[in-house]
Amino acid sequence: MGRPTSSDQGAPAPTGPAFLGSPKLPSIAASGSPITGKLSFTAPARVDGILRGEVRSTALLVVGEQGSVEGIVHAAELVVLGEVRGEIRGVQRLEIGAHGRVYGRVETQSLVVHEGGLLDATCLVGL
Repeated sequence: MGRPTSSDQGAPAPTGPAFLGSPKLPSIAASGSPITGKLSFTAPARVDGILRGEVRSTALLVVGEQGSVEGIVHAAELVVLGEVRGEIRGVQRLEIGAHGRVYGRVETQSLVVHEGGLLDATCLVGL
């Protein structure tokens, strides 16, 4: 048993860690559901809707393909498959997927931008 291949599922094999596209992560905002305010959590979560404000996490935060965050993000680990506009602060690892977009200011220990990903930001990496 290994990682799924395109012949296993009829779709291309995933290129990142298996949890990136996992529907098992609790969703902070469902697709099409805008939320404004401050959110804080300690378990891995996924944004699939629109979030305006501030989000703090001591765990993994995934911004899904249909997800959008406008504001300030503090997270242990951040994976952007959708869009983030604003400030990303104090992130141990930031990963921007092939269709992910980040605009604004970034402070992270480690940065990964996949081919096709967009990073238009002032960056401080390796702090």
